[in-house]
Amino acid sequence: MSVDANTHVLSQGEKGEEDLVNSIDLEDGSKVDHVISQTVTLGADVGTMRALSIDNTVYLLPTPSDDPNDPFNWSRSYKWFVTIVTSMQVLLSTFISGGPAVALLQMAEEYETTIQQTAYLFTVPALLLGIGLLFWAPLIAKFGPRFVYVISSILVFVTGIWQAEAKTYASAMAARVCTALANGAAEGLAPVTIADIWFLHERGLPMAVLSGFMAVGTALGTILCGVVVQHTGSFRNAYWLITGMSGLTCFLICFCFPDTRFPREPMAFKTLQTPRHIDWSRKDSLFSRKSLRIWKGSQTKEGYFTLLVRPIGTWLLPAVVWAALVYAGIVAFMVAINTNVAAAFSPPPYLFSIQDIGFVGWSGVIGVIVGMAIGGPAIDWISARLIRRNGGVQEPEMRIPSIIVPLIFSPLGLSLYGAGVQHQWHWIVPVVGNGLTFFACTWGSSVSYSYLVDCYKPIAGEAISGMLALKSVLTFISSFYTNTWVENQGPQNAFGQMAGISAFCLSLGVLFVLYGKKWRQNANNSKLLAFLKWDDDRDDLVLQQGH
Repeated sequence: MSVDANTHVLSQGEKGEEDLVNSIDLEDGSKVDHVISQTVTLGADVGTMRALSIDNTVYLLPTPSDDPNDPFNWSRSYKWFVTIVTSMQVLLSTFISGGPAVALLQMAEEYETTIQQTAYLFTVPALLLGIGLLFWAPLIAKFGPRFVYVISSILVFVTGIWQAEAKTYASAMAARVCTALANGAAEGLAPVTIADIWFLHERGLPMAVLSGFMAVGTALGTILCGVVVQHTGSFRNAYWLITGMSGLTCFLICFCFPDTRFPREPMAFKTLQTPRHIDWSRKDSLFSRKSLRIWKGSQTKEGYFTLLVRPIGTWLLPAVVWAALVYAGIVAFMVAINTNVAAAFSPPPYLFSIQDIGFVGWSGVIGVIVGMAIGGPAIDWISARLIRRNGGVQEPEMRIPSIIVPLIFSPLGLSLYGAGVQHQWHWIVPVVGNGLTFFACTWGSSVSYSYLVDCYKPIAGEAISGMLALKSVLTFISSFYTNTWVENQGPQNAFGQMAGISAFCLSLGVLFVLYGKKWRQNANNSKLLAFLKWDDDRDDLVLQQGH
């Protein structure tokens, strides 16, 4: 197979620290655009790659094949369908996690428990939502996304019925725990799915949509569950609403959602201008038995134990730790607002009904929509500008400068909410604060997702799972003490302190702009982290050697 005239690829054995450069003179006198090794080692090569050719044409990364069944060759409309369905699963997970909390007082009365005990129905599942990913991650890597999508979506549907029918606190807790463990798969699968179907230069908007759906799930859950409970008088109907939603997504996944994993052979780079020779007559129907097959056997030679340990091992990677801090530093305090809304707006002077409390979530919906519309394109645009300034070489850290926006609006939103509730200002003040927090969450989590996938695409599933598990631990610790924190410190001080913590976590991005590449390279050369290296069959950027 021939290789792009502007590309020279070294064999694995030739790899060195300076393998990727802007240009090089070969022994035969010819000059090539750059040198890139096979991406079979941790971090440096997978993160650093040439995104533009000599004439500033965008490379298609990962390189698509000429097979019509390659997900990178799907139509944009179908790619968006897959993106929306996978984002709906994530929306459902956050909807279930926080939505029914509007009926906390009614649940406490029904189950004859204290408010604090009843709150455990929401804080404990929030922890297990991420911890469950440690179970799902090796299955995703070993057997492919579709297998896990189908199994987990069926479990979410079944446990939704269980939650609606639970008669005791113990049964309700067991149902919530099982639902959270099943839902964990969605948050880990979604970024991997997006990376499987969208090229590197296109991922900003799909990642922003995913982050928006994740954030809006909490807001919509509050709104819709509040309306249902207010007009039917029972929190159980909120769970039946959830069951209906999970049934819809389960149907779409089982019958309209093919596998996005595609085996790739070594191939040359392609640009947006490279002629494509695709025989569309060989394309399988997206709804055929072959496309919707659930079991395809093992898809990697890596052992199950290796795949099981790797997500936890990724906690040793600075990029994973920072992504978790960014996510937790916004999501944890967004959840803190959600759990405080009922206590803040029920008493005088606001005297909000359950439905009115739910309607506070509309500010979150607006914040998410604005975050998706502006954030995704802005992240891609900023990255593209930096790539051009860097001679066409892409570094994952080029996603990070856009973190400045949530760095401003996350602390501002938290401070407005806390001060507004403390001083009993007009309800619009804390509600706007809530909306700004959701806006920051959508933008910030999109940056962390994109950065992590850019760094470790071959093991994106394990890296995302490790990040989300760590995020869940941090979020659980925060949400577990939120009510006590607010009670002891007062809303203004408590949410002001949360604003400071959020700003600190986000501002650590400056260190990654300065030293992120060096840290990735050090991780690549570390003997301690050798167990994180992956097999060639996990890599979709392996290129053919040639001149």
